[in-house]
Amino acid sequence: MGHAEGMRLFLIAAVALPLLPGQPKDLNRERDEDGFGNIKWGMTVAEAKAAFPGLREAGRSELTSGGFEERLIQPVLMIGSMEMTVSIQTKADSDAITRIVLKLAPFVQHRKTAFQFLTNNLIQKYGKPSHRDTAPRGRMKEETEVWVLPSTIITLDWREEPTGKFRLLDITYEATDKSLSPP
Repeated sequence: MGHAEGMRLFLIAAVALPLLPGQPKDLNRERDEDGFGNIKWGMTVAEAKAAFPGLREAGRSELTSGGFEERLIQPVLMIGSMEMTVSIQTKADSDAITRIVLKLAPFVQHRKTAFQFLTNNLIQKYGKPSHRDTAPRGRMKEETEVWVLPSTIITLDWREEPTGKFRLLDITYEATDKSLSPP
């Protein structure tokens, strides 16, 4: 068998192998997250606090969007050279962790650059976003990117007013209903 024929057979095998029945499913495994870092969906506030002594209880329990309650915080988390605050949240009527929000520190000036840095990192880890929205909302500039994974929905959101009075950049990791169902 010549070199060209051997290469052709190798390429056919490389393309066809993942399609054959009985092959390991990990060849085309979809990426997923079951929480953020070592905080897993469904873990109780007490379990998270015991496992990570650096977590502090939120000063006052405030209801956030979607009926979530901030329960624990990590005041400083460095992602690259960016300082973020971590908010660990539960549904208002539950003790099970179902949402984690990372907020960029208020003193960071270049939020759009930070948004691009975070977008690139998320794309490297999870692939292209499932949804992207860049529509302006009045005077507000806003970009949102969403990755829908089997157990988690990740939303990266940047908003800024032209005057710079209102600036926001955060990443939300939220459990899907599927990830909270018993096996």
